[in-house]
Amino acid sequence: MVTLARQAKLPIEVEFKKLLELNISLQRIVVSDICLTLEVFLQNNKSLQSLFTCSCDLVIENDVVKSNNCHPEMFQGLYVLSISPDGRNDYIVKLGSFAETQGLFKRIISFGGGNYETGSLTNKWFQRFIKIAIRDGYRAKFTYFNNTQQQKIIVKDLNGEEIEMMPYVMRPLETQLFKLYCESNDSIPPIFGSNCL
Repeated sequence: MVTLARQAKLPIEVEFKKLLELNISLQRIVVSDICLTLEVFLQNNKSLQSLFTCSCDLVIENDVVKSNNCHPEMFQGLYVLSISPDGRNDYIVKLGSFAETQGLFKRIISFGGGNYETGSLTNKWFQRFIKIAIRDGYRAKFTYFNNTQQQKIIVKDLNGEEIEMMPYVMRPLETQLFKLYCESNDSIPPIFGSNCL
């Protein structure tokens, strides 16, 4: 189905929650040609090669997905989440951004909220998917870009008082990243959603 859609240049969407419901294995996802590889994505978008130079691996500790080698810098940025069955091909499953108050390190920690009943569905799917991947012998990692430190801006609050705040400027860049991904992947978005298009 995916190959036929690619040949006909038809956009398709395959969401992770549907893959979970159908109990589709990671191997079937990888061989299905749904996910673009990181190498192809960066080759098709050479401007990203000099930006996405940092990476950190994911592990499971105490039944929580975390990273032991992600640097705790506090920058806004963008990330690409990928899984690799063989250490050579990294299949992209999710794109996103993180705020300067988090940095990627704290963004990964916030995904841990998916282990609790009150956690968001995205964080729950993330935890479940990465646990399956790691337990099946896949490497899971974030490749990311730290934007330059954002300057604070001064705004007036509701009382007319000036306050400093940190603007979150990554949304337009996240949208641009999604568009570049879809252009490189025959209009097939990452399996973790297409909500940024």
